[in-house]
Amino acid sequence: MGGGIDGNDHRSTLSDSVVKQMLKAGLRPLSYRLRTELGIESWHWNPSGTWSDAAHHQGYWTSSTHSQAPITKSYGYRLPRRGNTLDEANNDGYSRLDDGNPNTFWKSNPYLTSHYTGESDFKHPQWILLDFGKPVLINAACLHWKDPFAKKYRIQYSCGGNLYFGHNHDWHDFPHGKWVQSSRGSSLLNLGTPHDFLGKPLQIQYLRILMTESSSSAMPGSQDPRDSMGYALSEIECGFLESGKFFDQIIHSPNQKQTVVYVSSTDPWHRACDRDERTQQPGLDLVARSGLRNTQPILWSVPLLYDTPENAAAEVDFLKARGYLSPSQRVELGEEPDGQRVDPKDVAELYAQTSQKIYSAHPDLSLGGLSFVTIDVNRGDLIYRVDKRPWLHRFFKQLKKKKGRKNFQFLTFEWYPFDDLLLPPAPLLINQPRRLKESVERIRRGGIPKTMPLMISEYGYSVFSGEPEVTLAAALLQADIAVPFLLLGGTTSYLYGYEPNYLECNYGNSWGNLMMFLQDKKKSKHLQPLPTYYCSRLLTHEWGPPYGGPCNLYSTTIKTETKGEAPYLSAYFLSSKNQGNTRKALLIINKNPQRAYRFKCIENRAFKTEMPNNLTGNWEYYSYSSDQYQWHPQGVHGHPQRNQPPLKSFCQGEVKKGVLTTSLEFKKNGVPIMLPPWSITVLQNNNLLHRDQ
Repeated sequence: MGGGIDGNDHRSTLSDSVVKQMLKAGLRPLSYRLRTELGIESWHWNPSGTWSDAAHHQGYWTSSTHSQAPITKSYGYRLPRRGNTLDEANNDGYSRLDDGNPNTFWKSNPYLTSHYTGESDFKHPQWILLDFGKPVLINAACLHWKDPFAKKYRIQYSCGGNLYFGHNHDWHDFPHGKWVQSSRGSSLLNLGTPHDFLGKPLQIQYLRILMTESSSSAMPGSQDPRDSMGYALSEIECGFLESGKFFDQIIHSPNQKQTVVYVSSTDPWHRACDRDERTQQPGLDLVARSGLRNTQPILWSVPLLYDTPENAAAEVDFLKARGYLSPSQRVELGEEPDGQRVDPKDVAELYAQTSQKIYSAHPDLSLGGLSFVTIDVNRGDLIYRVDKRPWLHRFFKQLKKKKGRKNFQFLTFEWYPFDDLLLPPAPLLINQPRRLKESVERIRRGGIPKTMPLMISEYGYSVFSGEPEVTLAAALLQADIAVPFLLLGGTTSYLYGYEPNYLECNYGNSWGNLMMFLQDKKKSKHLQPLPTYYCSRLLTHEWGPPYGGPCNLYSTTIKTETKGEAPYLSAYFLSSKNQGNTRKALLIINKNPQRAYRFKCIENRAFKTEMPNNLTGNWEYYSYSSDQYQWHPQGVHGHPQRNQPPLKSFCQGEVKKGVLTTSLEFKKNGVPIMLPPWSITVLQNNNLLHRDQ
């Protein structure tokens, strides 16, 4: 069970006092997340490096593999040839395709052209997708091409369906939109009006430009061959012709008020002036030397989508030279390609190029990724929660073709199960373990080899910030993700929000954040522990053995007297040994916010073993519920109204052997203990405990 740290504009340093507090949570492995991948930015992981156009401090950047001074900060750099309106980070950029400025332009990634792929550009078509937000009439377009322009392309429409990830059956050519020939400059195209099956003019919401052949021309003065690879377009106009007059349906604006645009890829070319102060990452040396490694290897991330393979490989060279990477250690490539709507064949191509550069220099490393936004399926969500099995099938097929399949050795995904932060948490938490189980089993059956390690690279309540993340609901969810994922064969899970943070609101009027500590903006050193911190300690210090080592984790079956009550409860039994001493621990989660439960454990006869007598005697008893924690919502000034650590006490375990079953009950002063409503309970038995305790 580990924690992940990320880049942000205000969490730039990891002071000794903050690290000391974080380590008390007991999370061992550390994951280093890469915010630039989400923000469509290039990463200068080392502030020192070289530009391809050094005279003008611009072009394609490669960070230096050496640094005399420790790297404590690094930054993302905005891409001036950006095509997407939206991103998954600070979301303060915009597309250059409809920004209203004829001097700016979008350009596709040159590393997806035949020069690097060794395949025809027809095999890796690049596309531009416009979402008008509602059905509108479209029968004409004016495309303002730059160099290199598309010599051959198609203009298509769709009224819905799976619009991304290569699902071409949802797209239809305009009557005059198939295999359009073009040249440099602008021209108004009459696309013709599509009609429905009744013969009525069809209004469309989505339009796609699919480019398959490049002019391979470069702008005057260009000296880098990559400038002539791919496609470049400065502005798009799409609308309808009426009485010989063209009416544009696109909103052109240099901000997110523009018509929403998505593109298949973006050229990582940028300039020194493009540094984004809001995409600041803690430096590689700062993280590695902070103490957060905790004797465990760090899961380092390297860029894939918006950088060059050379810059990614240089990062691995640096980490290896610094001693931050050991043989067989895992390195994660890329982050959230499904969130960036990138085609799996293109992702595989970039992965093959990057992994080959890394593997040729460091064949002892274990490479993998891709940190999916999520792997569960939701038929109503056409962007994120789509079936990843065909996505992975196309990804691995392309990777195998490039002989890079051996370089993909583990799969990572993120797990943020809830989108609506205003819904009551209890019904959501009840169904979450089932959703996780079904998703893991589904991807195992259809997507990846059964032997491939599976890891949760990030998890938390939601990708949005809101109140449930600072309440007991976050702790209950944490326990019900980290533990059952191990039972499902998962290798490691990394809790997101390891660092201190502030309250934010980006959903309704709900204030919260993914964090273990609430930081005071006026007194930055003042940290208030939150439920995820106390849950982490319960899992790592009280339920799991604090000394580590091998454990046996058992699944349980829950039966209740009242029909339909079982999903409210989750229970996990663990045993371990240390220097010949046996340790037993039971974790129980009560997701019923109204009802307490009395309980007992009954042995499973299928194991054909009797419940051991050493379960009789003293047990340590920990309880974390509303008696210890309550949140006071007050907007940006929200705070814990009650904030105590889990209650620690002692109780007695009584083994009762019957004719058919043997049970284990827990009592305190002769009275059966109860599971409080909305709570986490841990019972721990160590045969070193003395009975007089």
